Amino acid sequence: MRCGEALMKMVIDGGSTTNVVAEAAVKHGHLKVEPHPHPFKVAWVNKNHLIVTHRCKISIQIGGYKDEVSYDFLQMDVAHILLGRP
Repeated sequence: MRCGEALMKMVIDGGSTTNVVAEAAVKHGHLKVEPHPHPFKVAWVNKNHLIVTHRCKISIQIGGYKDEVSYDFLQMDVAHILLGRP
């Protein structure tokens, strides 16, 4: 996936209901984060709880489909962007 000039590693996960952008992607792609309007806790794969306090809006295009998606801002190593099901 390309975000401006930066290449991003993206995972589409039909088992997840959360869209997540990694801290590394925000830095690498010079993306703008904003305070999350409704902060919440997420139980991650290793059973740790992370608090979501920020989000990032990113325009995406997959084939002919275009949209702007809000991603929760978290530290993760699996990919730059995790796109869950709606």
